[in-house]
Parts: sequence; C-alpha cells; structure tokens
Amino acid sequence: MNSRQSNSNPHSAKKSSSSNSSDLSDEKIRLMPKVELHRHLDCSMRISTLIELAQVLNIPIPDTAEEIEEQFLIKSPMKDLESVLKKFTRSQQVLNSEEILARLTFETIEDAFHEGIRILELRWAPTYIEQGHEKLNFEKILRGIRRGAEMAKDLPIAVGFLAIAQRTLPVATAERVIDFAIDNKDFFVGVDLADNEVGFHPEAFGPAFQKARKNDLHVTIHAGEALIPEASKNVKSSIELLGAERIGHGVQIANDPFVTQLVREKAIPLELCLTSNW
Repeated sequence: MNSRQSNSNPHSAKKSSSSNSSDLSDEKIRLMPKVELHRHLDCSMRISTLIELAQVLNIPIPDTAEEIEEQFLIKSPMKDLESVLKKFTRSQQVLNSEEILARLTFETIEDAFHEGIRILELRWAPTYIEQGHEKLNFEKILRGIRRGAEMAKDLPIAVGFLAIAQRTLPVATAERVIDFAIDNKDFFVGVDLADNEVGFHPEAFGPAFQKARKNDLHVTIHAGEALIPEASKNVKSSIELLGAERIGHGVQIANDPFVTQLVREKAIPLELCLTSNW
C-alpha cells in the first residue's frame, strides 16, 4: 500500500482491498490461461501418489499427514538452498521404474492442465532419477517419460522437455547428459544446468553447453539463486560462457547493477517465482 492509500479513509481502503482480493481469487487465477517455464518433473509428484508408491515399495514414510508434509513439502522459508534440495531427494527413492515415471509424467501434465497452464516446460535430470536405481538407465527413463507424455496427448496443453545436467557431478557426466539430449532432439527442446549452486560454478560446463547450442538445443541455466557473493557472477558466466538464453531464478542480480544491465541489454528472461525464492 502506498502512502496516499494509507492516509485515505480506512473504510474505503478496506473496501478497495476486498475488491482486489476477489479479483485475484484462487478460482480466477486457475481459470487464467498460463505459461509455466520452470517445473521440475522429477520433483512434482502428488503427495497421494508418493504415499501410495512408498507403501507398495516398502519405503518408510511417517505415519501422520502432518509428518509427511513436514518431510516432503516446502511450506515456509528455509535457511539455505541445500536444505530445500534435501526435501526433493527424499522422494526420489520411489522413481524406480518406467511405469512409475510414466505415471509421474502423466499426472504432472494433468495437474498443470487443471491449474490453467496451457504451455508447459518440464525439466528433469536423468542422473538424478537414475541414482540408486540399478534397473534404470537414461534410455529406460526416457522411455517411461515418453510414455507418460503420450498418455497426456489428448489434454489441450503443449509440453516441452528440458534435460538437466547436475552441476554437483563431474563435467564428464554433464557431457554425457548433453550428448543424450542431442541424440534425442526429437524429444528435448533444450538443456539446463541445475543443483546446488553453492561451491559449484558454471564456467567448467561451458564447452558442453556450447555443444548443445551448436546442435540446435536451447539453453537455460540455474544461476543467481543462492545468497552467496558470487551469485551474480554465476549469472554473467552462464550467459557469456554457456550461452544461456534464459536464467532460472537469477534473483540475486538485484544486488549487482552491472549484471542487471547485462541481463536487460541481452533481453534474458528470468524464470522467477516469488514464493519459491521467498
């Protein structure tokens, strides 16, 4: 509320606030046709599906709904990025078959449709899904996700997929992910570099992502998310060395007018979610 509003008649201010609130009701927001550019497929499981699969797979989970939400969901501010990421890794255990990945993909697309989303990009890390699941490899993972996307083909929503390389893994592993995406360009529209930004800078991944660009894949990079001194430099390097056309998050460039200007001059969209970064 600005100073002019705060000095006005309190009854009129209350009426105005109520009107604005009704204009942005949950139902009206849901009905608005929307684009979502930054949803992690491998972190988007319905809590009901997670509980069901954990029981089938004999994976221990808490007994009460409150404890389950506390373990798996982010409902309030957390102390750092690593704490946030640990919430996601707890649900990764259930992603252990092509059938489950197909279900995950279909349900994620279906949920997005019911949220009013009409253009959706889903990003996922083959290395993240593969970890700890000996029966899976990149090809089987892709086969399951393709199947889920095919199951959702009759929903009126356009869906694109991005392959994520994890910055916490060796550069050679990232190169393997990029080559996998290049080999499956009929499915992937682009590539991403994600995972914990703290201590893992983008520069070393430059050649791999430039290779992706040379092979007609688009590039978006997670950078400038963590509250660290080098956050804005990571954004700059992602644009200049990795060829980023968009930046995932990038919120910390607010503290660096030079990188803010670079982003503005190059017209680099920031994939921002106010509640997520809060």
